Amino acid sequence: MNALFVLLAAAVGGGIVVAGWTPTHLSAPRLWPGVIGLGGLIAALLAVGVVSGTLTRHLIQVAPAALALILVASGSPSGRAAALPVMTFWAALMVTIWLFLLGLHQIVRGHFTGIEIALTVAIAAACLVGVLGGARPTANLARGRRIATATAFGLLQLAALWASMQPFADLR
Repeated sequence: MNALFVLLAAAVGGGIVVAGWTPTHLSAPRLWPGVIGLGGLIAALLAVGVVSGTLTRHLIQVAPAALALILVASGSPSGRAAALPVMTFWAALMVTIWLFLLGLHQIVRGHFTGIEIALTVAIAAACLVGVLGGARPTANLARGRRIATATAFGLLQLAALWASMQPFADLR
């Protein structure tokens, strides 16, 4: 589990770098890639929760994405910075699942049904739409604020995954 958290922290770091790296412009970023990316991510994660009988865990896990979706959909200047580390986190987690399924690495272990595997593809696709489709910069938000927002949401996503693995979240 420690190796997984290190990998996911690195993925969050990638989202923070992208959020801070993009230049500031007066034009607003496109909303649709973030809305589709985060909405697809949330829907697919909740579907995994339903089919695996772990809905409570997945409700906890989607909380940061839901908050980021509210920011993106409302046109908040912080929306894209909030969304990036959440989407890079989930994209990296899907890659670790695929590496396990292919027998190439065992950072993640478990049994995955055909539906769950299909949902990993949907999650990764949603994340790619959100990250690559919304490549425009965050409007009127200074680099320091973008980095602070991305860091806060990245830490929130890591904390949500940790919290979802605690005994209180196992309500099967």
